[in-house]
Amino acid sequence: MVQDLSPSKSALGAMNGLAQAVSSASRALGPWVASSLYAVSLQHHLAGGNAVYYILLAIVAGGIRLSFTLPKQFHLALAS
Repeated sequence: MVQDLSPSKSALGAMNGLAQAVSSASRALGPWVASSLYAVSLQHHLAGGNAVYYILLAIVAGGIRLSFTLPKQFHLALAS
């Protein structure tokens, strides 16, 4: 997908580097954000301490919704 989004072959290396940096940052920050949300929902008794699950469910639902906005060529490439 990164290769298809690259504006030119000369920019492909920069695009791959940016994709790797974003991936690494999300893997580093994801557990911290999830555990912080869990702690806050328990500490403040939000939705009986289960608010973190509703928040994460909303994030997943948003990601699924955004996946339907991808161009058709990405759906076909992912299916094969």
